Amino acid sequence: MKRLFLAWAAALLGALAWGQGAVVEVEAPQINAKVRLVGCTRDREARVVCQVVFQSLAQTNQTVTVLQSTVRALGPDGTLYAGRLSVEGGTADETKVVFGFPTGARVNGYLLFPDVPPGVNLFPLVTLGGLSFRGIPVAAGQAPSAPAAAEPSPSAPGEDLWASWDRRLSVSVHHVLYVAKDGTVWAWGRNDFGQLGIGKTSEAEPQPVKVQGLTDVVAVAAGWHHSLALRRDGTVWAWGKNDHGQLGITPNPLVPYPVRGLTDVVAIRAGFDTSYALRRDGTLWAWGWGRFGILGTGDFADRPLPTQVQGISGIKALPQGVFGDAVAGVLREDGTVWVWGHSRHGLLGTGEGCAFWESGWEANVGQATPVQVKGLKDVAQLAVGGVHFVALLKTGEVVAWGLSHRGQAGVFNDYCAPITKVPDLRDVVRVQAGGIVSSALTRDGTLWMWGTHTSWGGPQGGFFGMLGIGPVQRDWDRPVPPIGMDGVVFWKGWDTTFAVKRDGTVWAWGRNDYGQIGNGTRQNQPVPIQVKFPDAP
Repeated sequence: MKRLFLAWAAALLGALAWGQGAVVEVEAPQINAKVRLVGCTRDREARVVCQVVFQSLAQTNQTVTVLQSTVRALGPDGTLYAGRLSVEGGTADETKVVFGFPTGARVNGYLLFPDVPPGVNLFPLVTLGGLSFRGIPVAAGQAPSAPAAAEPSPSAPGEDLWASWDRRLSVSVHHVLYVAKDGTVWAWGRNDFGQLGIGKTSEAEPQPVKVQGLTDVVAVAAGWHHSLALRRDGTVWAWGKNDHGQLGITPNPLVPYPVRGLTDVVAIRAGFDTSYALRRDGTLWAWGWGRFGILGTGDFADRPLPTQVQGISGIKALPQGVFGDAVAGVLREDGTVWVWGHSRHGLLGTGEGCAFWESGWEANVGQATPVQVKGLKDVAQLAVGGVHFVALLKTGEVVAWGLSHRGQAGVFNDYCAPITKVPDLRDVVRVQAGGIVSSALTRDGTLWMWGTHTSWGGPQGGFFGMLGIGPVQRDWDRPVPPIGMDGVVFWKGWDTTFAVKRDGTVWAWGRNDYGQIGNGTRQNQPVPIQVKFPDAP
């Protein structure tokens, strides 16, 4: 059994000498490990919670004991705050924590400081065992650098703040679009097909760039490799990749051009080389790649011009997020859900079509016209993910169905899940879905997420940190809260997520290999970090 001991006199002398910059990762020679303090934030009870990660470098398994008396934080005014440590898979009491530490393992723990006043936004020193971490910010206690004035204003009389954010921010797999308050469009992320609309291609633009030639825009939609914008006059403009006609007919895919034959449009969405527009009369129009019948036009042909989706009208709303890479769906005014596209993985809500999830992807097989999801009614909101759906019922329950090999439908199932109630959720007011993740916002402003936290290819495919819960290498079929994401009023994401808090601050986490977070870096972010949008002061 190994013990970590704390020499407080030496630690306090180190605190007084602090001034050489933040130290968030230190060596722990007593247990031959690295220990990283990921970050600190406040929970709903205003307590400070810090996540810590133990990474074993030892060649043998260990059992580690940490004394609770060694968990302390030093405030800027010299006040010392007592804390407690808990470790996943370990046991804890008032005096100590004991946990197994297998060779090469990564173990997650949490430091809780219950008595830190609201005004404290920095710990000059945090100690744990014989280890010292310096210059640690307390995220939720920081003065906001992006005040509420940075939030988009409603685009039309009577439009609420949620609807305005929803229209003006679109997050895809590789790039992000944002409508500034002056009606211009900004983009960042991958640009190999000109999807950022700057008149040229490039590998990536990790900071926002202004899309050329667009003004008076009220909504945007980012597809996988192309982009759409809706102007106030009801016209739709497109740019980026156009190998299947997803831009319509355009002389130059590198800059925005209007899509022919569309007027009086009120909402737009984009998907995997597909585009959709909802007109004021309640009809839905689609163009682009016709594989799996995902355009809903009755066949599997590509359409370079907008074609009306068959057999559906009275549409209440287009689903949240990017239209999936294999499925599409809408919510009707009567609370029923209608879907089309890939017919496997239980996507029709029946539990049928559960072939092995990597097979049966013939382009000319699928449901080419909308069909009603049987047994599902009184739906308040619908979200479509990569190959799964999430729905919020009027009862406040959340259900999901489709491919759930990484827990994204609320259950681990390699092939498909029938309509399944997502556990451990109540008082839900909004739902969304991403590629292999799902999310819900509860009435108290807490955000919850489930599905993969690693990447599309699992741990072997890299680590994106999609759930915002730190360097935890696992998937979740039960909702977990991203670190510090309480007080949320809006969020949107796919593999990268952006969230807006009540104080107007904007936070982002997840995939960032092409600069999708927009802060100039290309490092994936497993915990939320604060960011600014282009028109923020």
